[in-house]
Amino acid sequence: MTGAGGAAGSGGAAGTGGGGAGACSAGATATITQVMNGSIAVGAPVSLRGVVATSPKFLASKGSAGACLWAVFVSDPVAQAAPYSGAIVVNSGARAVADASGAFGACPAGTDLIPTDTAPGDTFDLTASVITYVRSDCATTTSPPPAPEVRLNNACSIRRIARGGAVPAPATVADLAESTNSASEAIHRKWTGVLIRLTNVTSQTAVGQTGSIQLTNGVRIRDRIYQATKTAVFPAGTVWTSIVGIGHLDVCTWAVEPRDPCTDFSPKSQNCP
Repeated sequence: MTGAGGAAGSGGAAGTGGGGAGACSAGATATITQVMNGSIAVGAPVSLRGVVATSPKFLASKGSAGACLWAVFVSDPVAQAAPYSGAIVVNSGARAVADASGAFGACPAGTDLIPTDTAPGDTFDLTASVITYVRSDCATTTSPPPAPEVRLNNACSIRRIARGGAVPAPATVADLAESTNSASEAIHRKWTGVLIRLTNVTSQTAVGQTGSIQLTNGVRIRDRIYQATKTAVFPAGTVWTSIVGIGHLDVCTWAVEPRDPCTDFSPKSQNCP
């Protein structure tokens, strides 16, 4: 599986992610909203205090050469999600090991700084660099090509300071085209990493081999967060009163990422209890 992009930056220190990794340029202390609305320059280091995880930790990508990139979505500590209040934090782990045939095995867990047992509601202090990222081949392989994604990249310090906090209530996106490749970078800055709710939507396709569902309104639903633990079963033509997920650039297509097929879809996946 090739994911959201090749692993960026150097690998994190081994362990479960309890603290920093050597020298770490702290940069300015800011909020996620300041990062995403452009108040913090791209390329600058930034320190965030008290941000709240809105997803578990997940494998964002496994590159063709075995590079492994782990991620978690985070939010400003707000009761209600809003434009610019969310972001994706990415951290490189150890590379997957190739066997005698050259095939790469699983990405080694616990080799980056994001705690393996991260859960929604965990609170973190972290330091990372602000980047924009899009694969270079997206410009020629995808039409329309996607705008780049703003990321909190190669986090050099991640410290969990609390567990079991409140997760923001999802925001409602009035214009669903803002979650597709037709939207500009300025629009995607509003919703990247933000927990959102889509209402009264219909699937154009059944769940594909990559876990993706295309909605009739053009929005793509993806399973990047839960793909290692669960599968979704929905036939084409399924109508949902709501889908809760998080905006993310998945490979070359902007998508909405639910966290669990049993709790973030209404009605839930057909294989759920």
